[in-house]
Amino acid sequence: MMLKELLWKINSGYSNMWWDNWSGLGALANYIPNIGRNVKLPVKYSFSHGIWESQKIKDIFSVTLASQLYQVNIGNADHDDDPVWIDTHDGKFSSKPVWHIVRHKKTIINQDLGKLWHKDIPFNEVVTSIGINSNGTCYCC
Repeated sequence: MMLKELLWKINSGYSNMWWDNWSGLGALANYIPNIGRNVKLPVKYSFSHGIWESQKIKDIFSVTLASQLYQVNIGNADHDDDPVWIDTHDGKFSSKPVWHIVRHKKTIINQDLGKLWHKDIPFNEVVTSIGINSNGTCYCC
């Protein structure tokens, strides 16, 4: 789940061509039929001296997909590929966006229904305010 939120900025090119999200399109294995899970082709296979090798890209990918891949910048080959956290303004990892991704926030459709769970609010008054006729007895309690 979290890997979808991580983008690899290409430098040395050791990120996995098929399974790492280095293009912004997610795992490229999803675009190519019959790619095995154990294929460990590094991205650096497809570029030389900081320039994409167009023939290698065209041999593997469709023209449309290849044109998108050419737009990916190649950084400094002397540095490792950098993980960039997509959901933050500075690209640095933070637990806050992870919490929002993992957490399933419950939404209350009607605020008055939410008040039913508070024992300080009279049951009959709340039920009547949302249009339900009641004799004042809660059969759940």
